[in-house]
Amino acid sequence: MQNGEGRNALHMLDDKGELIEVLWRSDPDVVISQLDWSPDGKAIVASLFRPDSGWNLELFNLESRQWRALTSDTSIENHAIFNADGSAVLFSADYGGIYNIRRLDLGSGAISTLTNVRGGAFYPAIAGNSGKLYYVGYASDGFDVYRIDAPTLAPAVMPTPEPVPGPTGIPLPPAPEVPTGQSKGYSPWRSFAPRWWFPYFAFGSQRSELGATTSGWDTLERHTYFLTAAYDFQNNWFTGSFDYIYDRWFFLPKFHASSSVDFFLDSEDSLERARRDSEYILQVDFPLLRIQDRLTVYTGLVKNEDKDIEVATGVESVPKFEDNLVGVGLSYDSTNFQPRSISRGGGREILVVAESSDVISGSNYTGEVYTLDYREVPRLWGESVLAFRFVQGWGTDRPRPFRLGGVDNVSFMPPVLGTAPANSPFNRRDYSLRGYPEGLAQLRGRRMRTANLEYRFPIKRVERGYMVPPFGLHQMHGAVFVDTGAAWNEGDNPDEYFTGAGAEFTADTVLFYFLPLRLTVGYAHGFDRGGEDQGYVRLTASF
Repeated sequence: MQNGEGRNALHMLDDKGELIEVLWRSDPDVVISQLDWSPDGKAIVASLFRPDSGWNLELFNLESRQWRALTSDTSIENHAIFNADGSAVLFSADYGGIYNIRRLDLGSGAISTLTNVRGGAFYPAIAGNSGKLYYVGYASDGFDVYRIDAPTLAPAVMPTPEPVPGPTGIPLPPAPEVPTGQSKGYSPWRSFAPRWWFPYFAFGSQRSELGATTSGWDTLERHTYFLTAAYDFQNNWFTGSFDYIYDRWFFLPKFHASSSVDFFLDSEDSLERARRDSEYILQVDFPLLRIQDRLTVYTGLVKNEDKDIEVATGVESVPKFEDNLVGVGLSYDSTNFQPRSISRGGGREILVVAESSDVISGSNYTGEVYTLDYREVPRLWGESVLAFRFVQGWGTDRPRPFRLGGVDNVSFMPPVLGTAPANSPFNRRDYSLRGYPEGLAQLRGRRMRTANLEYRFPIKRVERGYMVPPFGLHQMHGAVFVDTGAAWNEGDNPDEYFTGAGAEFTADTVLFYFLPLRLTVGYAHGFDRGGEDQGYVRLTASF
């Protein structure tokens, strides 16, 4: 059999492989496959595809150079061979949707079924004159070779009725035209309801939040929203957030609303007060995307309210404070994340934000806040990465203060939420400092500086999955880090810095076959005043 220039042909060769003659050449779009010579050498049986009839068995007479159809239906017949005396052809066909070994009597044309399997039977073969039939069978544990002894080869052992059409190789005719009614305007509401949910939790020394998160979008993905609600069983209060994105124009309008709780400690590191922080952000992003990097301009209006919901005995309650901010920001990001990388790498991310509490009246805070967030993530060797981050926050007059402490991203949120306005550059006043609890008095101020250095390295690439439970483990990697930072109110530099260090072990996993989760177990120790030993579990990357 020879193929060239889009046509199939049968070539007769001598014992040295030299061409004797061309027996047959196909028309365009006719395909020939799986030939077998008859025992007397006068005919060839093959499976042929013809555009008007699909895959069928045909017999080629070497004297007349003509094909004769043995089957003519919409099922797929293939893997044809002659039996020992040439009186019948054995083949595999998908009558009824399952491939089984069949026998076609060349004299009568009757077809008998020789196997009755659920997975599939293919490639029949007869062992010499023994009459034993071998075939390749497919079952739940894969492909294996099976044998049927001679007595089962009698005609009509398991008679097959008229072939029931299974999958077909015949091109379908053009679909008829369907009359359409009058067009209507697009409505997103039919497809707007959420269709999934996932548990949410945030556990630490000061909180134990448990809840759920969900999201939804319309068919054209113009409207996207994210909703999270949780209850803190340790403190008996609710928290939650709502985010909305409208994606139709070259710029992205976004809205964010959230309610969380901040803890404040006194000079002896005891709880002084807990204040509910309610935040509302109306934001518009102007992304300028390129292949190698991303530049984004941000504009936003922020309304922030915080009030006491719990105070320690003997501590005077503080009235509600409001902050109405107007902000602009600019970010540049050239980092990238490869499918098997353990971290972002190979670039830098720079974010500059300016905010003012004096533009809109009604704020209890005054002045401006300027923030520079710089991240450098060079790749070292292999998948190893050295991650460096520097953040400088500078407030004038009397703005809402910065706070350092705690572990970043101790709460879990599915990766899809990474695009939500919850990651807004505005009104960021809380920054992690591993090894120190949230709310320390010495780590609060209108000015802030923090730096992190982290070495991330691969441990083992596992690439194993399990059906029950539906869980996969891709790779494991680790990190060692040093954090340092300070917050103060007056002057250009702080009086003292606070330093912590630790290590993390991370496993990249997949849950339910599609949801990637990064599970991190870490330990941090604070070396200076107010420091502590912290153990934590995190299901997202720090940065």
